[in-house]
Amino acid sequence: MRENPWHLRIPTTEHYQWFRNLVDLHRLTEAWRMETNNENLTATIGTHLGRKVKESLWMLDNLLDTNIEQLMDDTLPEDVLARLEHAIWAVQAKTLSAILNKSEPETELLFKTLEQVSTKLGRSCVEARWRPLTNRGGQDLRDLLFALQDTPFSGYPNCNGFLVKRAVSAEIDIELKSCPHLSHYSEVHPIASHLCTLHTYWMRGFTSALNSAVEVELLQQSGRCLQKWNLKAQEIRA
Repeated sequence: MRENPWHLRIPTTEHYQWFRNLVDLHRLTEAWRMETNNENLTATIGTHLGRKVKESLWMLDNLLDTNIEQLMDDTLPEDVLARLEHAIWAVQAKTLSAILNKSEPETELLFKTLEQVSTKLGRSCVEARWRPLTNRGGQDLRDLLFALQDTPFSGYPNCNGFLVKRAVSAEIDIELKSCPHLSHYSEVHPIASHLCTLHTYWMRGFTSALNSAVEVELLQQSGRCLQKWNLKAQEIRA
């Protein structure tokens, strides 16, 4: 007997991976809301979203405890996930805008909190996905590169989210191909720089969980953003 009704599409391994990345991206939004005591923002920001996104907001209800099969309908799985992706990005952008819609001193404090939360979530992702590699140390940063392909910012499955421009043992330069500045979702554009910064803090948590000697610097440039990974000076001397 079929486990799924005849009219529902069956997801593939690719769809499961895409879904997992989207869930972790939404997990970041939820963590921001909880940490800043803005748990009820979704209803408020929903009034500022377009019709297509509003129609997909139901998929975010209890998403962290949902499996992909519960979202499937009679359209292709990639269509369902594309709608989910748009909703997640739009809600994250509008949530961050609402959180930071304060006076300047309060905004600075809130952003510091969001930086800490993002770093923590990056570390948690390593614990969930790459536990055997945590805190292995080592002097060659190139060993960490393959882990990038299994993160919410990998661009999967539509593109490679990271273009390695330079890779030597103690220094790596990466161009961000899935940067919020390059997003094709209009809701993201007004807050892209802040999103890009917080996503980099997530990556700092991710890389530091793999190798505590890594420092990650973000260079925001027009049209393309770069991350520079370096080993801490004392680690190189050692």
